[in-house]
Amino acid sequence: MFLLFWASLIFSVRSISYSAGASALGEPNCVRQFCIYVSTENITSEVGLCAVIPCSFSTPSDFETRHLVWFKCESNPKCSNSDIIFNSTNNIDKSIKDEFKGRVSLDPEVGNCSIRISDLRKSDSGSYQLRIIGLNQGDPDGFTFIPKTPIKVGGFRQKPTMTPPDLTEGHQTTLTCSAPALCSTSPPGISWMWGEAAEKDPLINGSITAFKNETLTAVTQRHNSTLTFIPTAELHNSNITCRIRFSDNTTTEETVNLHVNYKRKPQISGKVIVKEGEVLNLTCSVDSFPPVPAVWTEPQSNLLNGSDHNGSATFIITNVTAEDSGRYSCAANHQNCTETVHVDVTVMLEESACVRRSDVLTCTCISQGFPVANIKWPQLSLHSEYWITTNVSNQTVRSSLTLRATKQDNVSAECVISNESGESTEKLTIQDILSEKEDQSESPLEIATTPEAIIAFLIGVLVSAIFCILIMSCYRKKLKKKENLQEVVEKVGGQENPLNIHDEPRSGSGDVEYADIDFSRLKRKERTQELQTAATEYAEVKVKKEEKHAAEEEEPGMEEDDKTLFCVSKQRNIEEEAVYSSVNDLIGQN
Repeated sequence: MFLLFWASLIFSVRSISYSAGASALGEPNCVRQFCIYVSTENITSEVGLCAVIPCSFSTPSDFETRHLVWFKCESNPKCSNSDIIFNSTNNIDKSIKDEFKGRVSLDPEVGNCSIRISDLRKSDSGSYQLRIIGLNQGDPDGFTFIPKTPIKVGGFRQKPTMTPPDLTEGHQTTLTCSAPALCSTSPPGISWMWGEAAEKDPLINGSITAFKNETLTAVTQRHNSTLTFIPTAELHNSNITCRIRFSDNTTTEETVNLHVNYKRKPQISGKVIVKEGEVLNLTCSVDSFPPVPAVWTEPQSNLLNGSDHNGSATFIITNVTAEDSGRYSCAANHQNCTETVHVDVTVMLEESACVRRSDVLTCTCISQGFPVANIKWPQLSLHSEYWITTNVSNQTVRSSLTLRATKQDNVSAECVISNESGESTEKLTIQDILSEKEDQSESPLEIATTPEAIIAFLIGVLVSAIFCILIMSCYRKKLKKKENLQEVVEKVGGQENPLNIHDEPRSGSGDVEYADIDFSRLKRKERTQELQTAATEYAEVKVKKEEKHAAEEEEPGMEEDDKTLFCVSKQRNIEEEAVYSSVNDLIGQN
């Protein structure tokens, strides 16, 4: 088989005319009828690709070609056996340079001596020369052609190609990465990576990769890799990278940004339970690609004018009233499919409040909206006794709570209003209404801190000071009167000390204490003396009266003297009683 191949090769070489060779490869270079058609111009290629040296030769009729040998040498005029890169007899010959083994092959479609060098490396740059080995008139012989073909290998500049199709969330798709057209004998490695940096993020779960080789020409092939996966919204605007690795570990890569078509339901944000008089501010946002606008409609199905920005629409109602309650809808159209969501707005009326009378707290929470809202009282867990009444009229809900709670309990009143769209906790104000009795039973501290109490206190202090001054003045007057009375008593008591006055002072005091005077003895003694004196005087009067009566007859002038004596005695008695009476007024009668 080998002999048949080379016989046909020799036949084809000999059949090449010089005109054909000149037209295909330029002018021949001939020495003793050994002619070669080869380019002496630079052949440029890139790392990882291949280079083809077009070549055709002819020999004299008496030379029989057996095999071809290619050399790579630099500036030497003639290459040596140490420079062999290819031998058609045995391409795995030990004389072949290790770095070229398996990378050089004949390319007979270009010429009978053409070679192809695959998986180029930068070290492959240099000059290449041909030598033929055969028999000359039956004797082993060889001939080395003088022309050399230079090859220059540069850095790889080609990149893989990727053209992502339209991606839709949930629909399976396939990405294809094609390596540059190569004339290499060994296929490159192709890998896929997600993320900004190709070496950091692995493939997503559920992806499938496949490899396929496509022959373009007799010397070139295209290597493809396909990635099959199901796109998700999370992959939108993410990067995917295809990397090519050649046999010498040089790499090239291409990154594309993915755009995944997806849609989401509109989302409504904002406070849906508002107090009467507040501001209603709702925003409808649509997350989708490509972006779509959002449209608001109010309860009466009228379109609302809202500010649109990046797929969101906002509308505002100032000074909300009960008529603004109800259901508001937001719609978005995406790829001929309309998504609609709604939100229920509930308005809490101003009448919602709490009133406390005595120790009874009554709270009322009122809301209006459709569908009707649910009202709860979170503070019930802190009380064992309470009363709740709920009334529903059309779209208005009124809930009342009654429980016992004094002002000192420090109770906070809150009601929770909820509907299908959300809930809101509202704090109610507490108004204390006090009865007249409660108003008068304020604590001393509260009374003392009022301005009226402070003014009354200052007036009281002033009046008290004046009153104390008057009392001291009266006391001094009484004390002086007592001193005068003591002198009178001392005169009346005489030497026998009828008043039983103790002269010894107590507790180191030098003054006589009148509390120690025993007026009872004085009274009894004075009364006894008075009776004795009166009896004596009366007896004297009686005796004298009898004597007078007896002597009237003798001397009529004696009668006036007796009357005078009686009057004097009585007047004396009256004066003494007046003195004792003054003493009794001070000490009291026993």
